[in-house]
Amino acid sequence: MKVTFFLLISFLSVLLSCTSKTEAIVINPGAAKYKVKTIVVFPFENMNEKKFRSHYPNAPQVVYESLETYFLGLNVQIADRNHVDKILKEIRFSGSGLTDSDGKRIGKMLDADAVIIGKITSYVQGAGVHDTTGKLENTRFGFSIKAIHVESGMILARVNMYQNLGGLFSYTSPVENLVNRMMEDLVKKLKRKGL
Repeated sequence: MKVTFFLLISFLSVLLSCTSKTEAIVINPGAAKYKVKTIVVFPFENMNEKKFRSHYPNAPQVVYESLETYFLGLNVQIADRNHVDKILKEIRFSGSGLTDSDGKRIGKMLDADAVIIGKITSYVQGAGVHDTTGKLENTRFGFSIKAIHVESGMILARVNMYQNLGGLFSYTSPVENLVNRMMEDLVKKLKRKGL
C-alpha cells in the first residue's frame, strides 16, 4: 500500500511539473540616464507558431491589454490604444512589420519618451486534442519586446520570455491566465532592476 501510494505521488509530481520556462530581461546600463514618463505600446506582431497563427487572431489584443494593465504599475503614462490605432491607420500601418524608426517617429508625434514594440512568438491554449493539430497541446506563451527611447533611439531594454506549462493541467489552463502571470512577473522583475 505504501509503495503504491509513493508511486502514485511520484507519477503525479512528474506529470504536474513538466513546465519549461526561459527568459531574458536585459536592461541597457545607460538607460538610467533617460527619464521615461510616457510610453506608446504598439500592437504586437503575431508571429505565433505558424500552425496556430490564424487560430488565435485575438492574441495580440489579449497580450496588449495584459501588458498595459501591468505596466501601469511601473509608474508611467501609457498612450491610449485607440489614439495609437488612429495614428497607425492614418499613416497606413497595420501593426505588423512596424520598424524601430517608424515607432520612434510615431512616438515623437505622441510626445512619448519611449515606445514598446513587441512580437508574440507562441500563444497556444492547451486542449485535450487540439483541433488545429489533432494532437495533445500544452498551454504555452512566448513574446519579445523592445523598449526604445524616442529621442536618442537607444534600446533601453529587451525582453524575451517563454513558458510551456506542460503537465496534466496544462490542457485546461487558459492561456490568458499564463499571459497575465508572465506580465505580472515581468513587471516585478523590472521594478527590482530599477525601472
